Amino acid sequence: MVKSLLGIFRLSHWWGYIFPPILAIAYLMQIFSEHDIKRFVLLLIPFCVSVIGTASYGFIVNDISDKKADKLAGKNNIASKFSNNKLSLLVIASIIVAVGPWFFLPVTVFAIALFTTQIVLLTFYSLPPFRIKNSVFFSVIVDALYSSLLPALIAMFIFGCDLHPDSNLVIVFTVLMISYFLRGLRNIMLHQIADVDNDEKSGITTFVLKYGTHTSYNRLKLFVAMELLFLIGFIALLATRIQHFWIIMPVTVLYYIIKVKSKYTRPKSTVDYFLYLNDFYEDILPVVFLFLLSLINPWFIVLFIVHVVLFKNKMIWHMFIVWLYYKMFHNEYAKRFYRLFRK
Repeated sequence: MVKSLLGIFRLSHWWGYIFPPILAIAYLMQIFSEHDIKRFVLLLIPFCVSVIGTASYGFIVNDISDKKADKLAGKNNIASKFSNNKLSLLVIASIIVAVGPWFFLPVTVFAIALFTTQIVLLTFYSLPPFRIKNSVFFSVIVDALYSSLLPALIAMFIFGCDLHPDSNLVIVFTVLMISYFLRGLRNIMLHQIADVDNDEKSGITTFVLKYGTHTSYNRLKLFVAMELLFLIGFIALLATRIQHFWIIMPVTVLYYIIKVKSKYTRPKSTVDYFLYLNDFYEDILPVVFLFLLSLINPWFIVLFIVHVVLFKNKMIWHMFIVWLYYKMFHNEYAKRFYRLFRK
């Protein structure tokens, strides 16, 4: 029973996909806000609980609304194993978990508006009579909003609630948010391409089904090109504002070299290359921001360890970044090498 209850929340489906990119925004805002670590953690805990509740609500509502379509496609739907009363209780419980922590978070008009919009979109996306999921164009945009952009914006307004950024910093944040939105577009397109056969059996009309896989891949390549462009712009802009942020460049290059060369993660198809961009948001960005925070306050090393433990499925890459960090900043030979350039 417990396994079934955990299964309906589909924690393994979104834990490493949704959480780390959102945490990256929280860590970035902490760099600029410079609050003490105690206050940051006191904000981080209820925020994470709310994210868990919100994501759980979205997946439960989606499974409930997809029971008939999944049956036609021959897909397993965990919601079909529960009675309507139990499903109603799970929906109510997830909403309580999502909303409850907001009593302990800094309430701003923008943050509340964004959170409300996210809940509304998660509901309208799946449930009739709206069921935006059946809309060829709106389904792609709405999915990108509630899965990627809105959570990032909520984190930005919560952890930067008392930050008064200058115009240059506003540009940095805007470029990053556009990258997150493009990430959402890329991922929903990849999902529709991978699920094209099931969607056809279910009678769902998606962008991929209407315009074909070839056209969809062309749109996908455009999204990826734009996403890369904005990410490069973000890195270049932020490197002028944060000392040592340049470390993200060698980390990123070496990370992907090792991943492509590894027999365990070597790409097997074009789709794998498109998915590789997710690693930047999920692995590299949050870890690099945590390292920058550890330079400000060594206690953030504890938070780094907690982060690695919680997302242990990618431990090997985190340990590699730890090694690189040590070599770059604490190795005596590396220090002597950099002294030559100072002279």
